[in-house]
Amino acid sequence: MSKPENHDDDLEDYGGGSIEARHGYIPIWLLVVYFVLFAWGLYYTYHYWGGLGPGRIPGS
Repeated sequence: MSKPENHDDDLEDYGGGSIEARHGYIPIWLLVVYFVLFAWGLYYTYHYWGGLGPGRIPGS
């Protein structure tokens, strides 16, 4: 019987071998950063969408 192959360490080459990629996991801290940036983007969009903007004078 042949030994089952483990594909966790398979590398994919791009750009003639100058870039190598492998399948892995996304670290928890990176997921937290994504979530915080997404939440901040929603807040910023909601809070500042359609405001006066720079150089506009209210009431004129």
